[in-house]
Amino acid sequence: METKKTVRGFDLATFTDLYGEKCRLQKSSLATKDAVWLGIDDLKVKILASRLAPELTGWVDLPLPEQVHIVGRMHLDRDMAGTLAQALQHFADTGEIK
Repeated sequence: METKKTVRGFDLATFTDLYGEKCRLQKSSLATKDAVWLGIDDLKVKILASRLAPELTGWVDLPLPEQVHIVGRMHLDRDMAGTLAQALQHFADTGEIK
């Protein structure tokens, strides 16, 4: 995990997942409570190719208009982060999800 500051001075940790997707854990600018953003940087929208044409197979990119914005990050407060951390620690220890 690489750590640095955002342009606005918030803590940012970046890492890559098992599929090579760039992910981030970033301190939120929310003024009312401590919070973080967690998730993938660039979501990819895919469609089963056979839905476009029966002779095609696999998953292909689905182009979206420039006006479309897809949010793929979780906005977590400290309580939510603690609950998630416990579940992740259990998985790290046992390989299971409670």
